[in-house]
This record gives sequence, C-alpha cells and structure tokens, in this order.
Amino acid sequence: MRPQSCYFVCFTARSGSTMLCEALVNTGVAGRPEEYFPDDHLFVATGAALQRAEWVQDWRNDPFAENLQRVFDWGTTPNGVFSAKLKANSLPFLQAALGEMPGNEGLATGEALSTAFPNLRYIWVTRRDKVRQAISYFRAKQSRQWQMRAGKSGRKRTLQFNFPLIERVMREITQHEAAWAQFFADSRIVPFTVVYEDLVLDYEGTVRRALEYLQIPLPAAFAFPPPRLQKQADAVSEEWVRRYYESQRANDARRMIANIPAMLKSEPLRDTYLLPRLRRELGSAPARLKQQVLRSRTESM
Repeated sequence: MRPQSCYFVCFTARSGSTMLCEALVNTGVAGRPEEYFPDDHLFVATGAALQRAEWVQDWRNDPFAENLQRVFDWGTTPNGVFSAKLKANSLPFLQAALGEMPGNEGLATGEALSTAFPNLRYIWVTRRDKVRQAISYFRAKQSRQWQMRAGKSGRKRTLQFNFPLIERVMREITQHEAAWAQFFADSRIVPFTVVYEDLVLDYEGTVRRALEYLQIPLPAAFAFPPPRLQKQADAVSEEWVRRYYESQRANDARRMIANIPAMLKSEPLRDTYLLPRLRRELGSAPARLKQQVLRSRTESM
C-alpha cells in the first residue's frame, strides 16, 4: 500500500531511538519504524533487519521502486502511517536513488524525500550526555550486545577501556548529529526533538507529545505497556565515565604543553591564550599561598 502520511525517526547510535520506536510500534497506529534504508556504503539489510523476511532486499541490484514498495508494505500500519528509522549516512543513498526517478532531477534531498514519502515529518532523537552516549556505543561494539530486554540476559564478555577509541566514537556521533542539523537547516525543517534523558524520565508523556506532533490519534483507552528494553549502563559504565574525564584532562594538559612553543612564536596566540592565563595565575597566587600556609599550620598542630 502507498501510505497516506510518513515520518522518519532520525537518530545517532545509542540515543534512545530503539526505546522510542518500540513505544511507537506498540500503539499499532504509528507505522513500524525500522532501519529499512542502507548506509551510503552498505546496500543489504544488516543486524536485526535480517530477521524481517517480509521486506529485506538488496538495494544495489533490485529496482528502487520495487524495494520501496516492499518497505511501504511492511512499515505501514492499517491507518496508512509509514515510519522508518534513518541514519544521517543513509541520506546520500536516498538522494541518489530518488534523484534518478522521473521528475526529481535537480531536487534537493529534502524536496526529493517529500515526493516519495507523502506528508513527511521528522522526529530527531538526541542525547545530552555525549560522553555516556559514546561509552555506551563503545561498550556495545565490544560486547556485540546492542539491546537488553526484560527476562533475557546477554553473553558476558570482558570489555576494555580505551580513551582514544572512545574519543573516536565521540567524533563519529558528533559528526552524524552535525549532518542531521545541517540537513534540517538546508531543508528548512523544524523536527520534533526527543531527548533521551527526557524520554527516560517521562516515557509515556514524551511518546504522547510525539504522536500529537505527528497528528496520530491513539485508540480509545489505549494503555502504554512498560518498555521492554533494559538499561545497560552499570557500575562499569560509571567507572569509564570517570576514567574518560581523567584521561581527557591529562590529554588536554599534554596538548597544551606541546603547543606552547607555537603560541610563544605567535603574537595573536600569546595575547589570546598565554598572557590572560598567566595574569590569572599570578593574580590568584597570593590566595593560594595563604591557603597553603594555613593548611601547613593546621597539619602541624
């Protein structure tokens, strides 16, 4: 079937999109959002998507229009609402595929998407705490356990903290969020934003507000079931957060020291960074010295 209205759940890894989409699926009226569309470098379904024989396809070899119809057939609920989860790096694939369809020549990505997906709206899922998001992603990649559901326990693996690799994950998340922000700005789209931390605190309220934005009425007397996804963060996560900030401070200090010769040679850098800091240090020196004297006297008593 061709849907009457569509929406995309735009996300980055470990941002809470799976929790949100599970709640939307449970309503029975908000489509079935899954990662139907490939990354710009992957053309076949991966991960959990492989279990969905109803719509799995090879985007590289099969006609786009046929694949899109299979996706519509699976992802649309009886009330005509279609939904999909979408990564920022799926946009180049969609732009290229839609650009080859008659009448779409020269259209910007947002315009081309609107021609293929009727009454298209966007939900943007983000997370305030990017450090915990990066650590969650890094742990999931190591453990290969992306979800934990009630009543099920995953296989335990020994995980290793690695600051440079977590930093790399952080950059990846930030770049993908920046790509979404740029797309929305270029397309003059104001998405409905769902923040992970708010979703956790007010699960039902957040989902209801998303449905109001989508103009999707809930069935009478509908009751939200509790989320099946279990929190994966634990004491190890918190320990890694602490180690991350310690490593970041040490790394920043090393970079600052290594950069001092370059700053000394540059008058603008000296005036902007070194001299103000030197003045602050000199200005606070008497107070620090006084505190040290008082501490020494207290310890000697």
